[in-house]
Amino acid sequence: MDIEKIGIHEGQVYKNSTSGDELEVVFADDKTVVLETLDGHRRYEPAKQFKNGIGNEWSLEKRADEESKDDIPEENVYITTLKLLEERFKNTDEDVTGQKVEAIRIAIDIFENNSTRQIPLTDISGIGTQNAENLKQKGIRSKIHLAAARDEYIKNTDGIGKKSFENLMEKVD
Repeated sequence: MDIEKIGIHEGQVYKNSTSGDELEVVFADDKTVVLETLDGHRRYEPAKQFKNGIGNEWSLEKRADEESKDDIPEENVYITTLKLLEERFKNTDEDVTGQKVEAIRIAIDIFENNSTRQIPLTDISGIGTQNAENLKQKGIRSKIHLAAARDEYIKNTDGIGKKSFENLMEKVD
């Protein structure tokens, strides 16, 4: 069976009708389909069984070639994170070399300990559609971005109050 003929491609997102979970195809060949949840758990399905389940057990939520307004290219996650770190250290009185070393140390820690996947901001208590859009306008679209940004930078976002800020910071821990 040619996987191209059955239309399963990396990057597609399928919803499981039983669990309601949305899973992204991270690998597909003629024998196996590997799906990943937003929190990084993987599920392996026989390709033939998966194909036969499309329309019943599985529904296609997003095609691989579609771009959602929430999508950001993977390479931009790192650039945005470094820009947020730059902003964090820009207005400090610390010695410049110390700032650079600290920024690099923090960047390494953030990249090692956090996922680059975007978090659904509207799933966070106190964050509605408008607040999510305000955060996205400031470059905050993932757990990494929350970890990299200064507290004040996030707090100064329109619509982000004390409780919303606390809920966001819980996502970082």
